[in-house]
Amino acid sequence: MYTAYFGLRQAPFSIAPDPRYLYMSQRHREALAHLVYGLQAGGGFVLLTGEIGSGKTTICRSLLEQTPADCQIAYIFNPKLSAVELLQSVCEEFRIPLPAEPHTVKSLLGPLNAFLLQAHAAGRNSVLVIDEAQNLSADVLEQLRLLTNLETSERKLLQIILIGQPELRLLLERPELEQLAQRLIARYHLDALDATETRHYIHHRLTVAGLHGPLPFTDHAVQRVHALACGIPRRINLLCDRALLGAYARRQRQVDGVLVNLAAEEVLGRSQAKPWRKPPARALAGLGIVAVGVAAWMFTLDQPARDPTPTLPQQTPSVDDGKPAAALPAVTPSATPLGKPPAAPSEAPSASPPLASLPANQNTVWQALGVHWGMRLPGRDICEAALSEGVQCFRTTQLTLNGLRQLDRPGLLLLSENGVSRWVLAESLQDELLHVRVGARQWTLPLNTLPERWRGEYATFWRLPPGQVARVFVASASDPAGRWLSAQLDQLLPGTPTSQDLTSRVRAFQQRHGLHGDGKALPSTFLLVNRLAGVDEPRLMTHTPR
Repeated sequence: MYTAYFGLRQAPFSIAPDPRYLYMSQRHREALAHLVYGLQAGGGFVLLTGEIGSGKTTICRSLLEQTPADCQIAYIFNPKLSAVELLQSVCEEFRIPLPAEPHTVKSLLGPLNAFLLQAHAAGRNSVLVIDEAQNLSADVLEQLRLLTNLETSERKLLQIILIGQPELRLLLERPELEQLAQRLIARYHLDALDATETRHYIHHRLTVAGLHGPLPFTDHAVQRVHALACGIPRRINLLCDRALLGAYARRQRQVDGVLVNLAAEEVLGRSQAKPWRKPPARALAGLGIVAVGVAAWMFTLDQPARDPTPTLPQQTPSVDDGKPAAALPAVTPSATPLGKPPAAPSEAPSASPPLASLPANQNTVWQALGVHWGMRLPGRDICEAALSEGVQCFRTTQLTLNGLRQLDRPGLLLLSENGVSRWVLAESLQDELLHVRVGARQWTLPLNTLPERWRGEYATFWRLPPGQVARVFVASASDPAGRWLSAQLDQLLPGTPTSQDLTSRVRAFQQRHGLHGDGKALPSTFLLVNRLAGVDEPRLMTHTPR
């Protein structure tokens, strides 16, 4: 209705998962890289989770459009099936002739195994992609695990990619699914867009739809869209679509904050459109659309690690920044002075408070961590602000106690208690006591009690190598990070030929220190190298709480 009015060829904010409109934020590029990795990983499970409307299915469709010629994919989008029904659907997707009915697990496994062996012999990879996988029952997930037992002496015959909402992660933490969880070779949680990405997202979709002029949203309107949509693409689509319709109805050439607020009240419900001043009732008639409610979105900070290891999590390949290499500066600790930690209350640390009594804003905890790094961070876009200081965020959902000691740096832990979860700042570790802080509240946790409340969710900062200005995902020998890393490995790997390529030397370092030895120069490797090379960073086991 409003497309011609704004000079567009088509509606830009449809909620259909059209790959043409896929906005590749850094998070989306990482998520797609994980799925592409899953196409060639040689067996096991790859997990992609994200909130409703975060773009998981659109990424999956994009993956299907760029499937390599030697890869055959079975795509299941409605997994509310029994084990037999799921196997039948997999066979149908792979176009395997089904045996005579009645079908059983045993009767279906035979043809499937024969098909996978034949594909392997022909040099083809077989991948099963299951969307909305949070709907799978524990019994069906166990059957999927058994499918990964189909193998030759060299490799697994079937790669399985699970895509679902955050509750899928909780499902996989159940004790009866521990064996499946151990076969997760990569996992990624798709976070919401930040404020800058929201602006780019809106501009991207309008451009794809044919926009040639200025953005038909004021700066304030974009800010309101981000705040009300919480960075979730589907909610952004709903708000922008309704706001453009309102502008068309009022014959306005730009969407302002008032229109976004009106749109929010209609498409999100009044309770989620606060806080803002309610306009006169007659103004609501401008949009003329029946309001619909959308369930509240619960923000989660944690971004899973890319590759499980016994101690320090490793990551799978992601997109390289592609920046030209600069001359390698001298290897010296950063000159940035470390800030003093927040002053603790004068009294001794108290007993562990109920988590429900602690504030739920994890950005406040990030800011407190920033103080240890001598950084004053804003209340939003924490990682972007840190990057401008030469510091990068690191997040994982599967750190162990051993990994916590190995990283040896203050960081955020997500503790859970009676269904309540809160991010806290782990400031120091001394005599098997972990000193923890949220705001002005400080207490100690005996380290042996931590597994009862902590499942491995952890986040921290690490200092970028000299000369590196962009995020590091997979460093190469030609960029500043890779060249700095190579210089450090000269010192950390005595006796190893320096003529070896970077991948071989990184693999040797990883194997020596208990990391997943894939040879990829990823942030998890840099964290450990920084510590061993003496890079100037806060430490968990040397800081004395005050």
